[in-house]
Amino acid sequence: MRSLRRTLVPWLLACCALASSASADDARPPGGDQAAKVLPAQGTTAASSARTPGRHASNARWVLNVVGDVAWPDGWGGIKDIDAAGPDLFALVRPILSGGDLNFANLECPFTTARAVIKKTYPITCHPRRLAYAVDGGPFNLFSLANNHALDAGGQGIDDTLALMRETTAAERPIWWAGVGADQAEAGAPVTVEVPGKGVRLAMIALANGGPATRVGSLHAPDLLERISAAAASHDVVMVSVHFGPEYVHTPSAATVDRFHGFIDAGADLVVAHHAHVVQGVERYGDGFIFYNLGNFSFGSKTRRHFETGARLYSMIGRVEFQGARLAAVELVPVYANNSAAWTLGDDTLPARHAMPQPLYGPFADYALDEFVSFSKAVPTAQPTPLHRVGDRLFADLGGGAPAAEPFAIALHEQVHHRDGLQRAGGGTRSATDGEKKRTTLAGTPPNAQKLAAARKAQKQREAKRKAKRRARQRRLRRNR
Repeated sequence: MRSLRRTLVPWLLACCALASSASADDARPPGGDQAAKVLPAQGTTAASSARTPGRHASNARWVLNVVGDVAWPDGWGGIKDIDAAGPDLFALVRPILSGGDLNFANLECPFTTARAVIKKTYPITCHPRRLAYAVDGGPFNLFSLANNHALDAGGQGIDDTLALMRETTAAERPIWWAGVGADQAEAGAPVTVEVPGKGVRLAMIALANGGPATRVGSLHAPDLLERISAAAASHDVVMVSVHFGPEYVHTPSAATVDRFHGFIDAGADLVVAHHAHVVQGVERYGDGFIFYNLGNFSFGSKTRRHFETGARLYSMIGRVEFQGARLAAVELVPVYANNSAAWTLGDDTLPARHAMPQPLYGPFADYALDEFVSFSKAVPTAQPTPLHRVGDRLFADLGGGAPAAEPFAIALHEQVHHRDGLQRAGGGTRSATDGEKKRTTLAGTPPNAQKLAAARKAQKQREAKRKAKRRARQRRLRRNR
């Protein structure tokens, strides 16, 4: 019934939209509708490329990698180290990202030399040269620009960012973006991406939690569901990027779950959320998939506010495989994104690397993936999505139980192990037949339960000591005032 609704509703809405636009075109001068123009050097909006309703993708296999927030603010601590690393900020995750046909990130700052004009606690801008860190370093080629910092440098910041995007994209290395524009119609319009060499058309809508009267795509636009449905009628895959929700909490609200379910019901295949700075759960809903929050990925902050809530500064790479227009597999790759504190488990230490995401392996992956499972179980939904362990990764159950004998991403990248602050290659690539790999559904006790329990206890004790020191310091400051 749900699949029938997802076929008929977008078709009917698209027919209505095409009929109304056809009559309006008679009274509009050619080229007068900004939302229907070809966006320079990046593709077209959905309005300009609508075709016969229905999905006609090839059957090619392709991979979309999704990550969360990326920002390197001017004047913040550690920015010299970030600039020194440049594209190598992503050196540790590049073997994973290189297997993607599309690599998505939320760019959480305007790229401009203009000063911030918004009065807020943390206004940020990023120097234009830093866009190359993402484009060359990931390499990333698909961006959301819709977030709570998009307007920090006012309209000038948006204009400069859009100009930089157009200068950066090229025929031999295209990039695509969505979420800001000359007005709300352009900012909230679906942008079409022709997946390179795959014969698949993806539409992306990028939204933030602002009002519909701004130049940033709005989560509260009254016609949002209609736009999603129209995009579904003229594209093979629809992705909705959302910058939304409270910070430093690992569980979405029931209202957020209902909202994101509505996007899938309207025709979206994938909902990707960010802004919380920490990871939240995932869910298979209907024929679609939801990442409730991807967390920080490469964010040039001190990353200390999580101590107030006890949140974990994990991140993840969501590797989403499609077979043409069909969602085929979802893999969760655990990542460490703490800029200010090393992580010690037993004899192993993972160093803090400023704005440099580090994939997790061994005991660190054991610890993080066990918590990933608990985050997904905590999503307030009728049927939490089972997650299956394969090596140092999790695969989402898309309805067929444990993953097939050839999980698509395991053989695509090298294993990288960290110990005593050193990076070294280990074991080459892994295939699905490696004898060391064990497949388990993490419903109860994790692997190495006693070791993990001891490690968690030690971690909590260290955090308690840090909190006690911080409270003592605050008391001293109050006494000295």
